[in-house]
Amino acid sequence: MLSIPLDTFFYYITPMITGPLMLLILVYYIFVKQQFTADFPFYACFLVSFAIFLMGRSLQFYCGPVLAHLVLYGRFFILFSIGIPSLLIANSKRCGITLSLFSFVIPYLLGTFSAIIFVVVRDGSGQNIIFGPEYGNILLLLITQATYSDVLIIASTALLVFPNLYLFFYHVRREPQLETLYVLVSSLLLGLLFIIGDMTYQYWLFFLGSYITVVCWYWLVYQDIRTMKNQAASLKNELRSIHRTTQPSNISDSDLKEVKELDYVVTNQTSAKNRELVDKTIGFIKANFNKDLELTEIAKYTQVSDSYLIRVFKKVTGKTINQYITSYRIQQAKKLLSRHSVIETSIAVGFKSPSYFSTVFKKSTGLTPVQFKQQNI
Repeated sequence: MLSIPLDTFFYYITPMITGPLMLLILVYYIFVKQQFTADFPFYACFLVSFAIFLMGRSLQFYCGPVLAHLVLYGRFFILFSIGIPSLLIANSKRCGITLSLFSFVIPYLLGTFSAIIFVVVRDGSGQNIIFGPEYGNILLLLITQATYSDVLIIASTALLVFPNLYLFFYHVRREPQLETLYVLVSSLLLGLLFIIGDMTYQYWLFFLGSYITVVCWYWLVYQDIRTMKNQAASLKNELRSIHRTTQPSNISDSDLKEVKELDYVVTNQTSAKNRELVDKTIGFIKANFNKDLELTEIAKYTQVSDSYLIRVFKKVTGKTINQYITSYRIQQAKKLLSRHSVIETSIAVGFKSPSYFSTVFKKSTGLTPVQFKQQNI
């Protein structure tokens, strides 16, 4: 009977399995789900970087000594300069934290700096492929008795462990979602296992962390597929029920409209998440209609990309976001015109120019604000 030691399985076999699986997750979200939230680009960067890091481990077996070390340097540089900072930003956005430009840049700068120091010191103190022996001691000028492994331990602590621990408790104190908690816990375990493995020279522990990360992501994909199937089945059953209980000669206009709407929803698989997104968008518009609303501001609040928000809002409501904003402002203006002047009303409902307000109002109602005011005195 074939017996494989546990450390051998995680150190050699796991990277060959988990790397391609990471890319399959990305393929699912791009080509199957096709719903791109604001955190998606950063998760995509992490998945690609992590897949390269894992598959590069297998590539080292087929390279000569020099090329194998260059592959090693490249793997760690990509992971720490792109992958791990992207994971931190994606998790922060997933928890609803608004990040400034400075907050975006710092993780990438820290990760890149750590990766450069790691490559310089490791190569300078060993192979001397890129850097001479004198570079192998530059870390000792900063931290006494420090090694290149300590650089990665510090980077993992700063970019994975502490931030994700904070995000976990931040999310728990609000309205926690199980999917988000899984992502945060897997990210935290990834950092902890890397640090423990590096400190104890049990490097296979890091690949155990990668295995846990892949399992977590596939659980999320499974839950997402199951949710979509349940929604589609529920809508189809409701549509069949309408067809069974309604004779063709007795179908009213309202029943026919309901059938068409349900058929549209089933055909296009409009998910509950999309409707929640539209409700959230409308709530934001109603709370801020009197301000200068920008699409980027609304997308930032709903935590999705501009293009995705435009597409979903139009698909669900049949209106563009600008059309809905204008329509709601005109509704509110009708209520105010009986008590306020045209200028006061235009400012109160978010129009900068009274003349432009009058033009839009007439186009919408067929009357100028003055005419509407006179008719409703």
